Amino acid sequence: MKLKSIKKRIWSIVIIITTLIGILPAQANTTETPVKDVELDGRWDDPIRSATTNCPITVFTDGYLLTVKNVSPDRDMTIRITDMAKGSVVYENNIPEVQSAYITISIANFPAGEYKLEITGTPSGHLTGYFTQE
Repeated sequence: MKLKSIKKRIWSIVIIITTLIGILPAQANTTETPVKDVELDGRWDDPIRSATTNCPITVFTDGYLLTVKNVSPDRDMTIRITDMAKGSVVYENNIPEVQSAYITISIANFPAGEYKLEITGTPSGHLTGYFTQE
């Protein structure tokens, strides 16, 4: 009885190891999607101090998501994306201050082309950037 139990465990381990070895080459062939930074122009002043500070917002895309990172979420903001070829707004959303630290926007279904990103802060701040969807 004990011998059968040991044999079952050994075969279970062999099957698990064989499965893992079979999966690893498939994972090695996957490629990572390159991430592209979106350069931003404009001003994003500190609402408490009158001095101009470095912009706390960075934006990047991997072709599927547009990600907005804000290391200093201190105000409400509006995010607008415009299709440059058609001149139409394809995305617009008001983001409250408490949700403005990390924002992801799905752009996977956007047609190929150039897009304009606008981030407007309340009471002040306006940033503009451009990205290409391939």
